[in-house]
Amino acid sequence: MILLLGCTAPPVLTATLSETDPHAAVLTLDGAGTVDCSALDDVHRLAVDGSAVARGLLANARYNCVATVDGRESDPVFVDTPRLPGDLPIGRVVKEADPADVGFHLVNIARENSQEVAAKKGLSTEMYLAVYDAEGQVRWHYSGVGGSDTDATWLGDSVLFGGFGGFVSVDPTEIDLDGNVLMTSVDTADSTWNTAGEWSHDAGISEDGESIWAIELENVPDPDHPKEDWESFTLERLDRATGETNWAWSAYDDGVAGGWLEAGRAADREPYHPNALWDEGDRIFVSLHNENAILAIDTTTRDVVWRLGEDGDFTLLDVNGEPSDDWFYGQHDVKVIGDHVILYDNGLFGRETTRALVLTIDETARTAQIETSWWGDGWYTPVWGGVDPRDDGTYDVTIGVVWWINPGVDDRSALSWIEPDGAGSAEELWRIEFPDRENGIYRSDHIGGCDAFDLVAYCPELQ
Repeated sequence: MILLLGCTAPPVLTATLSETDPHAAVLTLDGAGTVDCSALDDVHRLAVDGSAVARGLLANARYNCVATVDGRESDPVFVDTPRLPGDLPIGRVVKEADPADVGFHLVNIARENSQEVAAKKGLSTEMYLAVYDAEGQVRWHYSGVGGSDTDATWLGDSVLFGGFGGFVSVDPTEIDLDGNVLMTSVDTADSTWNTAGEWSHDAGISEDGESIWAIELENVPDPDHPKEDWESFTLERLDRATGETNWAWSAYDDGVAGGWLEAGRAADREPYHPNALWDEGDRIFVSLHNENAILAIDTTTRDVVWRLGEDGDFTLLDVNGEPSDDWFYGQHDVKVIGDHVILYDNGLFGRETTRALVLTIDETARTAQIETSWWGDGWYTPVWGGVDPRDDGTYDVTIGVVWWINPGVDDRSALSWIEPDGAGSAEELWRIEFPDRENGIYRSDHIGGCDAFDLVAYCPELQ
């Protein structure tokens, strides 16, 4: 009889492509250990105890997965990922930076067919939510969103999206990374003029994470033309668990009736065009694109606390503290964090040049001082785009191009990361552009390198 001493069977690993996320592999291991899945230099490293999902795999790649348990390695197993859809573009790196510093970006992106867009006034042939890495490669995508003016927010294990684009309204919806619907709106707003199911441009998460905020449209009759309506709006908070409205503010019933807004009329059908909403709990801020203005609304008293813009309650100061008339026009993606107002100044109704703009406001003195005004090399995107602040004081900028609105301009949709220079401008640290003018991006949401996908190059903690 022969005795084999000191021999231990290698761990057993299985890896199969996810049936619901083409950028993911389902891993199972007979024990607890570490699994590396690699395709050339693209290395995913996960702690696995029984099972786990490796997400963020590149498309059209073969991954070699090996488990290590107590110093013992499994036999390699392989996962082959499918190709991307043909109309989902890859970004082109214009300015490189360390992937761990860049992180990832969630965007909504469409490749718009020129003839169809011209005929249908902007309807996309297909709309995707997609996560891009620092090299412009897709790490996750979800198809069939529908509206081009659709906001999307990364929530870690889920994605929130909603808004309006062309003639397609997208209900505020939360999905997990496998595309399963976790929540969708239920249309319970109490408004005389509320138009059920017609949402506008934006959906986001409240400060406490318990609610979704969104904008819904109102159609109000013109008393001088009873058969014709004009377009107003309702600001809503939806319960994240149920999708039911738990707070609403009507621009007509509250804003016009309170003397905060002028009523519209059939001849001026869309006086406000709300395109961004920001919730800080006790106050909600709404961007009125067509009025070049931002309103701060007290959620308890329902009063408009202030109006920021050229004809508003604040005096604009330049970076040196001197009076200025360099206001924002046709703005998008407004955020109010502490005493900072952060926005994408499209310049549509003014100078016809675009910038990322950060203002410092003093509510007591009623001043708004320009802190950062970044024009890049000069670009003009009249209707899309955004600015996303990071915790370290830098900003991600979404340059969103809608080719048929400014056909004479050769700008491309791009993602940029900038650092303020302390003198009123900023330095561009990283940038990717998309290859075709028909690749349109509305906004983006930055994702930290360690906050998704267990990628070694993006998270030093895994190295």
